[in-house]
Amino acid sequence: MENEVIAEQEQESDKDFDEAIDASVQFEEVSSVCKKKKNMGHANPLVKSFNDAVLLFGERLKESSAQLSEGIKLDVELKNKTFMLILELEKMEELTQVERLL
Repeated sequence: MENEVIAEQEQESDKDFDEAIDASVQFEEVSSVCKKKKNMGHANPLVKSFNDAVLLFGERLKESSAQLSEGIKLDVELKNKTFMLILELEKMEELTQVERLL
C-alpha cells in the first residue's frame, strides 16, 4: 500500500517536473520572438513600454520556472530517499513495526 502511494506521488512529481520544463521551453520560444520584435525599429512609445513590461515579466517567469524546477527535482529526490529508507527498515527483521515507524 505504501509503495503504491509513493509510486503515485513520484509519478505526480515527475508530471509536475515535466510541465515545468515544458513551460520553460515555451517561455524561451516566446522570449525569442519578443526579442526579435524588440528590434523592429521605431515603434510608438506605448508599444515599447508594453514590450519592456513583457520582457521584464518574461525574465521573472524564467527565474521562477528555474526555481520551481529545482524545487520539484529536490522533492523527487527526497521521495526517492524516503522510499529507500522504508525498504531498508523493512529488511531489519529485529525491529518491531512500531520501531520501524519511529
